[in-house]
This record gives sequence, structure tokens and C-alpha cells, in this order.
Amino acid sequence: GAWPADAALDLRMAVGALTLRLPRSAGVRLTVTGFLSSFPAAGWTRRGSEYTTPGYAAAARHLDIALTSSVGGVTIEWTD
Repeated sequence: GAWPADAALDLRMAVGALTLRLPRSAGVRLTVTGFLSSFPAAGWTRRGSEYTTPGYAAAARHLDIALTSSVGGVTIEWTD
């Protein structure tokens, strides 16, 4: 459906895997904190524990995700 405004998510998981399906047109900022967490950072800009997609600042819509994980991994699937 239509995405009328910017959004923020606070995701917390203890153990497991997470798949994020994100719109390719959105500017995404992902802040990852955790003990043994993995994130596929290829193609993202990293500043400390914060990752942003290319063109984040110029995107019409923004999605800010705070992810806290103890043990697990994150997979990104882009949607059009």
C-alpha cells in the first residue's frame, strides 16, 4: 500500500534469524547492537554501529530501524 510518511522500527530478538523485506526506493538507516549478530553490510555506508543505504539523505521516504540482537543474523531482501 501507500507509504505516506517516514517510519521508525525498534526490533529486538534474543536468538534466531531475521529477514527484512525493504522497499528499494526508501532510504534505510539500520542501527545494530548485539553480542553475536551478523549483518550483510556490502553496499551500505557504515558509521560505528549505524548503516545507511546509498542516497539515504535524498530519499523521499525514510525507514529508521534499531535492531538489538543477542545471537543471530539479519538478511535483507529488497522489494520494488
